[in-house]
Amino acid sequence: MGFIRSSSVDSSIPPSTSRTTCASCCGARRWYRSPAGCHRRNEKHASNRWSRREGGSCWSAPDCLSEGINLQEHFDAVLHYDLAWNPTRHEQREGRVDRFGQRAAEVRVITYFGTDNAIDGVILEILIRKHKSIKSDLGVTVAVPGSSEQIAEALFEGALFRDREGAGQLTLDFIDEIGSQRRELHAEWDNARDREQATRSRFAHHTVKPEEVAAELASVRAAIGGSADVARFFGDVLRAANVPLQLNGTVEVAISNETSRALRQAIGRDEPFAGRFELPLQEGEIYLGRTSPVVEGLASWALDQALDPESSDSRLVAARCGAIRTSAVSVRTTLLVIRFRYHLSAGRAGGETILCEEIVPLGCTGPAAVPDWLPSEESEPLMAARPERNLLPTAIDQQLSVLLPSLSTFRMSLGSVAVERAEAQFEAHQRVRAATRARGRVAVAPVLPVDILAAYVLLPRLD
Repeated sequence: MGFIRSSSVDSSIPPSTSRTTCASCCGARRWYRSPAGCHRRNEKHASNRWSRREGGSCWSAPDCLSEGINLQEHFDAVLHYDLAWNPTRHEQREGRVDRFGQRAAEVRVITYFGTDNAIDGVILEILIRKHKSIKSDLGVTVAVPGSSEQIAEALFEGALFRDREGAGQLTLDFIDEIGSQRRELHAEWDNARDREQATRSRFAHHTVKPEEVAAELASVRAAIGGSADVARFFGDVLRAANVPLQLNGTVEVAISNETSRALRQAIGRDEPFAGRFELPLQEGEIYLGRTSPVVEGLASWALDQALDPESSDSRLVAARCGAIRTSAVSVRTTLLVIRFRYHLSAGRAGGETILCEEIVPLGCTGPAAVPDWLPSEESEPLMAARPERNLLPTAIDQQLSVLLPSLSTFRMSLGSVAVERAEAQFEAHQRVRAATRARGRVAVAPVLPVDILAAYVLLPRLD
C-alpha cells in the first residue's frame, strides 16, 4: 500500500499528534488514539469526549460527513482511505477541516491507495492528479468531463466481472484497452481548462485599482460597524441593564432570574452563556457578530425602551433625548442622530427607483437657524461621550425646553446637508460603476425633510 500527500502537507507534523478525520464509504465510527492504541468507544460517550482526549483523536465517517459539517475546531488532518470516482468529493472532505476558523497553520491531507492496484493507479492518474494539476494552474476547480464517469464505470465493471483465467492473480489487462479513452479524456479536460482560462481572462477586472476598492470597502465597514463596535454596544447595554458580564477575549454573560424578562426573551437566553465577537470559536461559545440573533435581539430591546419607556419592566438603558456634562466638548454642542433617505434611479427616466437610507450622527454648535455643523470625523466620537458631572433635574428640563422646540428648525437646516450627502452617494456610485465598466444613467436625489431620530445636548465640563 502507499500514501499520497497533498501539497499542503506539513511533513513536520507527527501523525501521533494530529487530530485526523477519515473519510470513506464505510459505516460511521468514532475512534480514539491513545498511547496504548486505538479503542472503540460507545457512540454516545464518544460524541461528548472525543475532542478532549490526550494524544489526538480519529473520526471515521462515510461521505455524508463531507457536506454541511464544520470540523475545523476539532481536527487538523484528513485521511482518504478510499478513492472516489469524482475528485470533487475529495475536496469536499478536505473542506470540512480546511476552512475558515481552522487554528492550525497547515492541514495535513493524506490519500491512501494500493501501489499494486491498477484501478487505483488509473483513477489517480486520470481523475485526481489531473484535477489537482488544473486547479493548481488556474486557482479554481474545473468540472470533470462527463466521459470520466463512463471510464469509472468501465473500471468498476472490469474489476468485478471480468473472468479470471487460471488460479493466478487477477490481471487487469483491460486497462490497456482504454488507453485511447484516457487520452481523449485528458484532451477534453485540457480543453475545459483552456476555456475556463479564457473566460477568466475575458471577464477579469484589469481596470479595477486595489486602492479604490480598499477605499470603498473602508467606507462600507465604517457604515455598518465591526466587531469592536459590536463589543462596545454589547457591553454598554448589558452593564446599563445590571447584567453581570466578563470581557477577556471571551464574553461571559451571567443571565439569571433577576435579569429582565423582556431582555431574556429578546436575546432568547434564560441561562448564562459565553461567546466571542470574532471567529474562531471555542467549544460551547456562540458567535456574537453584528447579525447574531443575540445581538439583534439586544438592539431591538434597547430600541423598544427608547421608543416606549413607559412599558419597560427594568431600568432604562436608552433614550432618544437627553443632556449630559462631559469633557468631550468645549462649548455647548447639539448632537443629532439623522436618517437621510435617497431615491436612487438607474436607467432611463421613469425606470425603477430604489429607496436608500443611512443613519449618521451629526453634531453642531450655534443656534438652530444657522448651525455650524461639525465634520463626520468629529461628530462620530461624540456618540461615545460619557457624563462626568451630575446635572440637576431643573437644569436638564431647561436644556430640553430649548432643544425640543428647535428640532423643526434643525430639520430645515439639514436640507442642504442632505443635498451634499446625496451628491457624495452619487459620486460613490459613479466610481464603482466606472471601475466595473457599467453603463447607464444613475441619479440620486434626497428625500426631504430628513428624520431626526434622537437629539442630545452636550455641555462642557466645569472644573
